[in-house]
This record gives sequence, C-alpha cells and structure tokens, in this order.
Amino acid sequence: MPTEDIQVEKAVNVGKEVTVVHQTINLNEGK
Repeated sequence: MPTEDIQVEKAVNVGKEVTVVHQTINLNEGK
C-alpha cells in the first residue's frame, strides 16, 4: 500500500473520531 493511501486513511479515521467527539459534546450540552 502506498504511503499516500495510508496517510489519507489515517486522516479519514481522525476525522471520524473528531466528528464523534463533537456529536457527543453536542448531545451533552443539549441535555
């Protein structure tokens, strides 16, 4: 697997984690 693909995959995974964290924060603030 090319290095670029690995970097893109890592970036996508980090983006997903950040999105989940933001959703969790928004849910907590909404209570």
